[in-house]
Amino acid sequence: MGISKKARKYTDKHEWISVENGIGTVGISNFAQEALGDVVYCSLPEVGTKLNKQDEFGALESVKAASELYSPLTGEVTEINTALADNPGLVNKSCYKDGWLIKMTVDSPSELDELMSEDAYEKYIKSIED
Repeated sequence: MGISKKARKYTDKHEWISVENGIGTVGISNFAQEALGDVVYCSLPEVGTKLNKQDEFGALESVKAASELYSPLTGEVTEINTALADNPGLVNKSCYKDGWLIKMTVDSPSELDELMSEDAYEKYIKSIED
């Protein structure tokens, strides 16, 4: 039983990425969207933007706060979720499905190994909540 490539991996900044056919879909975790509250604006990069791992690629703004977004991997932005321009609340309603942020190439697949599995991320959240 290998780990499915589509399994979400997480960063310590609460982004997730799931990779399929060499393209990673990136979003924020349920923990992050709950902490932010109602998202009212999404600032996302242009398609073609090259990102290094941990580069800032945009921000989400809520009524309470603004939160920078950081790239989980090195790659190039291939698509952005244009639905968020009119409906940023999708990030709250469906952070793992309709509320994804960007898609990107995975230039260094080994970087995925440095990210947390869902289990590890759950433990990490518990550790920072204590």
